[in-house]
Amino acid sequence: MYNILLISIGSIFGALLRWLISSKLNHFQIQNITYFPLGTLVVNLTGCYIIGLTISIFTETEFKMLFIVGFLGSFTTFSAFSVESLEFLKNGKFSLFIIHYLLNSVGAIAMVTLGYLSCICLKKNYSSKYRSSQNELICILLIAFFNDIKKSSLLSSKSFNNFFAFSLA
Repeated sequence: MYNILLISIGSIFGALLRWLISSKLNHFQIQNITYFPLGTLVVNLTGCYIIGLTISIFTETEFKMLFIVGFLGSFTTFSAFSVESLEFLKNGKFSLFIIHYLLNSVGAIAMVTLGYLSCICLKKNYSSKYRSSQNELICILLIAFFNDIKKSSLLSSKSFNNFFAFSLA
């Protein structure tokens, strides 16, 4: 019964946030495309990244029920993605269907992986449990990516340094 309550509470907030983001971004016009469900894409990719981060950090059942199953389960939305895909097909917009499908499908898997690997890279005590040449290469690539973001002034130097205060040794 307690898990049902946790999932329900998380679901309320996840669904509300999804609705807010989707209602703001789904009618955003991209060049000559009159409608592209950008909000669904942003919600799904962001949610997948956050799921990737949290699955490697939290092991408590209560947190998983509240945040991962409840909040993120209702925040990300496969049903909206499916309806939007069907609308593209019904209206003969096959190229938009393919773009929409690939961005959501491949993007979701990529974001879960990126979130998970980000967490591994950013753990304060980078333990030997996660050490492998493949993980270290991915960490180096992530650091290089965020260094490029820092150089383009999207992040302040102080917030960047606080965010990446960890040791690979």
